[in-house]
Amino acid sequence: MTGTISEFMIDPWSENAIFIILLLPYIFYTFSLEWLLEGQTIGKKLMHIKVVKIDGFQASVFDYFIRWGFRVVDIIGSFGLISIFMISSGKYRQRIGDIAAGTSVIQLTSNVDISHTIAVSLKEEYKPVFANVIRLSDNDMRIIKEQFLIGIKSNDVEKLMKLRKKIYEVSGIESTMGHHTFFNTILKDYNYFTKQ
Repeated sequence: MTGTISEFMIDPWSENAIFIILLLPYIFYTFSLEWLLEGQTIGKKLMHIKVVKIDGFQASVFDYFIRWGFRVVDIIGSFGLISIFMISSGKYRQRIGDIAAGTSVIQLTSNVDISHTIAVSLKEEYKPVFANVIRLSDNDMRIIKEQFLIGIKSNDVEKLMKLRKKIYEVSGIESTMGHHTFFNTILKDYNYFTKQ
């Protein structure tokens, strides 16, 4: 069975379509994996780094999309030079895509002790104050505890106010309590409702 060369040739439209289909995984790799793996690609997992919002909370799909979209300027259009400059000169080590999305890449630590957990001890007679605390997740509470401890240690009132605002946006919890009392109450209430 013999055929002519023209039988095995494809037209330019089909050739371009095949090329685009083969290129799609490469083009959407960072966006799709950061979205599916909550801020990480395979390389980020190996390097123990992750994309998060500046306030420490989980980035959204839209945030990952913005970061990905700015790769054209940050990396492709300048061969990475703009990225290198922005990361090395900025306070939060962000590239333009991170600034636009309000995100940053952080180093994940593997040295975990009890202070890194959300567990707090409760007296048997403890009465919760904020029922809406159940709208927060374990990950939210871990971030809240971590950011609260950093804010208290560095006496960063602005960080604590931003954290309170984020808690209000997610859960509706608002209070006139002092920072120390407020965050400790949030942690205790969450433990009360979720560890029963």
